[in-house]
Amino acid sequence: MGMEKMVLVVFGLIFVQGLFTFAQVKNYNKKIREMKQYGMVGIGIRKGRITPGNIILLAVDKKGIVIRCERMQGFSVFARFKEVHELAGVGMEELKEKVLCNLKYNKKGIAKPDPLLQAIEGLEARLAS
Repeated sequence: MGMEKMVLVVFGLIFVQGLFTFAQVKNYNKKIREMKQYGMVGIGIRKGRITPGNIILLAVDKKGIVIRCERMQGFSVFARFKEVHELAGVGMEELKEKVLCNLKYNKKGIAKPDPLLQAIEGLEARLAS
């Protein structure tokens, strides 16, 4: 009887985690739709194993000026997007230069992935076409 209860508890926890993950994905999709109203949207993701993960949503106009930036950072499914006010009004070229100056490198000399740089590069590709 003890093993049956433990299996039920494990499946119950997996189900609850699935519900929370569903809610977070729903929030992510809603935020992307909201950001598309401001302009073109670039998305940058850095998955974290031991460190918190990051997702950056960057909305720019056709001239490459940042209209709005939102960041989700955290370990758990309770993380939500928060606006990054400091980046509003900054040009993508200027922002890219700042990011490239502040890149962090691992012991092998390889640059660690930066979600903001990913978002900028994705937007540059879309603006170029």
